[in-house]
Amino acid sequence: MKTKHIKKICLVQVFIACCLIACSRDETPVRRLPAEDTTAKTEESYHWIAATNQAVSRIEVYDPVNFANWNTAGALKWSWAPNASNGFTNPTAGWGLPSDVKLRNSTFFGGQMMIVADSRGFCAIIPYPAGNTKKWAINLGLISPNPNAHAIELLPDGNVAIAASAGDWVRVYKSSKGVYNSEYFQFTLDDAHGVLWDPASNLLWVLGATHLKALAVLSSPDSLKEVHSYSLPTNGGHDLSPYYYNTNLLWVSTGSKVYTFNKTTGEFILAPGSANGVGVKAISNQPAGQIIETRPSTNSCSNTWSTTTVSMYDGISGSLVATRTVNGACFYKARVWLPYYQ
Repeated sequence: MKTKHIKKICLVQVFIACCLIACSRDETPVRRLPAEDTTAKTEESYHWIAATNQAVSRIEVYDPVNFANWNTAGALKWSWAPNASNGFTNPTAGWGLPSDVKLRNSTFFGGQMMIVADSRGFCAIIPYPAGNTKKWAINLGLISPNPNAHAIELLPDGNVAIAASAGDWVRVYKSSKGVYNSEYFQFTLDDAHGVLWDPASNLLWVLGATHLKALAVLSSPDSLKEVHSYSLPTNGGHDLSPYYYNTNLLWVSTGSKVYTFNKTTGEFILAPGSANGVGVKAISNQPAGQIIETRPSTNSCSNTWSTTTVSMYDGISGSLVATRTVNGACFYKARVWLPYYQ
């Protein structure tokens, strides 16, 4: 009797396990992208800052620690623009108003990659720091009307996600398939402004006019599926970036406010003190907590949406602690130059 009883229990356990496995299956396969390589992640307190300087149509990387005056020799550590010397034409079609730049570790391409987007249409994957060739490039300015490429992200599988504000879409371009490959799949998002890969949840976060959404990257067929959607407390979503080093938080800026977003609770919390500003175009943080921002200013910048100055705020109080100005510059976005998703 005891043996029979044990056999019945085992059969029941096997049946339950099978049911659980069957119930957990998703009809649509999710593309499981490679995990982020964090073996080289450091805990240094301060890192260089990269900026999109629209005054000279160039990506510029500065040292914020050893140079209080960015106009002095040595403050500019690296710069890049497409031209005949690095595999493009001179001038390069679609280049002129760089709108986004990020640094990413890429196992797929082998090494660190700079990804860059320009409002006139140019988007590319460039080896860093060599900067002497391209892994992928496209000119979305050939689309009529110009969709205004506003943000870009490199996925671990070698493809790129691009958010276009005038096009009202987020697309994943299959850059893994060749230097000029233009195949893509698309998700419609009103006034798409931000895009960020989340290796912890294997989701793509996207920011539009009124919502922050998390998308699953699917295969068979290739598509983007909405998994989470959160209404913004204020309209005009603009920048979306990781909160280094807290994998549960994201930075989100809108037309009038700056927030941290808690992925667990779905809450938007106002940034502290003066860091919570109007019209913030880019926000990120140093590992030590210092908050880095760009917002339009009325100084000598030649356009109305950029600034000559990168502002730095205390991570706790939000008080302004430092600024770095480049005479004649038009910085649209400036970011902490780290190659990590989180």
